[in-house]
Amino acid sequence: MQLQPFESNILIVDDMENNSRSLLESVITPLKQTIFSVESIQEALHLCKRNEFDLLLLNLSLPTINDLDLTTLLKNKAETQQTQIIVVTNIHNPRANLVQDLNINTIHYIKQPINKQVLTHQAEILLKITQQAKQLALRNQELEAEIAHRKQIAQELLITSAAFNEGAAGILITNDKIEIIRVNPAFTKITGYEEQEVLGKNPKILSSGKQDDAFYQEMWLSLQENDRWSGEIWNKRKNGLIYPQWQTLTAVKENNKIHHYIATFSDISHTKEHEALIDYLTHYDVLTKLPNKTLFKLQVEQSLAKLARHKKAGILLYLNINDLKKYNDTMGHHFGDQLLLEFANKLQIAVRHDAITCRFEGDEFAIWVDDIEADKDEVIHISTKIIHRIDRLFAKAVVIDGMEFLITKSIGVALYPYDNETLVELLRKADTAMHRAKTQGLNQHTFFQTEMEQSARKKLDIENALRKAIIHNQLELYYQPQLNINDNKIIGSEALLRWTDEHLGYISPAEFIPIAEHSNLIIDVGLWVLNAACRKIKQWEEQGYFASINTISVNVSSKQFAHDSFISDLSAILQKTAINPSHLDIELTETALIDDFSTVCSRLRDIKKLGCRISIDDFGTGYSSLQYLKHFPVDVLKIDKCFIDDIEKDKASRAIVKTIIDLAAMLDAHIIAEGVENIAQLAHLNMVNCYAYQGFLFSPAISAQDFSDLIKAPLGVRPYNPH
Repeated sequence: MQLQPFESNILIVDDMENNSRSLLESVITPLKQTIFSVESIQEALHLCKRNEFDLLLLNLSLPTINDLDLTTLLKNKAETQQTQIIVVTNIHNPRANLVQDLNINTIHYIKQPINKQVLTHQAEILLKITQQAKQLALRNQELEAEIAHRKQIAQELLITSAAFNEGAAGILITNDKIEIIRVNPAFTKITGYEEQEVLGKNPKILSSGKQDDAFYQEMWLSLQENDRWSGEIWNKRKNGLIYPQWQTLTAVKENNKIHHYIATFSDISHTKEHEALIDYLTHYDVLTKLPNKTLFKLQVEQSLAKLARHKKAGILLYLNINDLKKYNDTMGHHFGDQLLLEFANKLQIAVRHDAITCRFEGDEFAIWVDDIEADKDEVIHISTKIIHRIDRLFAKAVVIDGMEFLITKSIGVALYPYDNETLVELLRKADTAMHRAKTQGLNQHTFFQTEMEQSARKKLDIENALRKAIIHNQLELYYQPQLNINDNKIIGSEALLRWTDEHLGYISPAEFIPIAEHSNLIIDVGLWVLNAACRKIKQWEEQGYFASINTISVNVSSKQFAHDSFISDLSAILQKTAINPSHLDIELTETALIDDFSTVCSRLRDIKKLGCRISIDDFGTGYSSLQYLKHFPVDVLKIDKCFIDDIEKDKASRAIVKTIIDLAAMLDAHIIAEGVENIAQLAHLNMVNCYAYQGFLFSPAISAQDFSDLIKAPLGVRPYNPH
């Protein structure tokens, strides 16, 4: 090993006043090294901290520190620990003897007087020793770096080997002639080919034939320009099965020349299947297999653009299945699903093959028919023909679970471009027309008209105002007296909701209650009514009014009664107001009691456990089964006004009233006749032993203050219909 010379630094420390330092410098100078010369120990120590010295030449006759202390100090410092030291000393000096006793092999001695030749020779030897030590140390560092580098390479090779042999991605390597020279185990697992079967062959053996020449030309152009290509490609397994890959090709160059190509790929069959499923679920209804709202909107938007270019017209039908929720609740969701399937199938049969039919959401469907000549009369004529075909198909009963059913529907129609040119507006207007059709009975259809939009906007204004009225406590309860038919004594009242809006004025309950039902605000309205009625009951209890009256009845909607929180809400209100619960009569319609017999029975029993009374309102107009009715813990049956109106001249009405009264007696329930307006009606009710009545004959619904005054008034000064 040839060692390269290093330039060395020599430090002379000599504070003798004679010319010894000059002598030392003259001896060392021919060695052609960098020489530093100082007079004091402080300077020497300072220089040693800042510079690395290969040789220290010391004159030991220093007055401020003895030679032994100095050399010991220097050898204990890290920066001078390995430095060669020559001590110029007198052998007869006792301090030198002490130094000689030290076992320090880097300290050497020159006796005085100085022999120039000996000093030069010794300095040369010591400098060479230092240089060799430096060279060896440098070589050691290089060897350690090389060993570390080789370890790193070995580790990387281990990782690369593991990635190649154990990775899930297939790897194929070719030479510059595009001949396969290496594949990994994943390649075999994905393609079915063993390595021996493909070595030396062109990767074309994997080609599926699905991509054309232009595809491969673009691939090779990317490789030439960027040394890389990535993309989806269809290849063929050994068994002939074609499958999708995600593949990356890389051109590996050496000296700017292609050395080999590396292809890495993964089988994305499952990913493609998953994507296809997601795409299907995104755009199609799982039950009916029809396009869903998302796909329908995309397709119709494209159609509208085409119609605008070609000046053609289109028809949007918006359909709703009547009473689907009732079928789901009474017959089960399986039955409801079968009904939806039958509905979807009939719609597809009724329209032409290029019409777009979709399940829009829930029980609502939409049909789009386009490419119609833009004559409004012709568009209306075609719309009517489609609706008639739908009507004919639905006139026949469907069989579900062995039972025959007639499916009824409501249809709203909007026409492009006459009603609007945007899909959003066409959908809104068709929906508005459909809801108008629902109010006209079963199996009705309605074309959109401007006044419908005005009506819809008014309903929206009422809904928004009602929402604010609930929050700001702007509603009011009126009370219609209920009287004992024998002595005309007030026995209670029915709390009836009234509302006057600061902008819209007085709004009839017949107008705003259906809006509240449709928007589900009825839950909040019902809670407000219960709270207000119970607070008033508490006030009247404290004023002693319940010494003469029995109950205040509160109407509860079917939606509120069916809500999961109804019983807990009622219980909380009773606790908060601390009323006698028997003074509160929960009034329910027959339709509220037909959905789920077991749930209804349970909820009615819960009301009775809380101590409240129960009335069935509008009795005889709903669908109550006598078999079910006998299980309901009912306190009062209320005869609907429609039977009272005709009681004087209609035998059937009189028979129904008599039957209801007899039924109430058998159920141990009281009877209240509603809507009594004249003396003749009251006389007939008295003849058939009706217990109580309410109606305009005595009084309409009046304010709480007027009702209080009425209770306090003597019986003799209570005229019929004081208003």
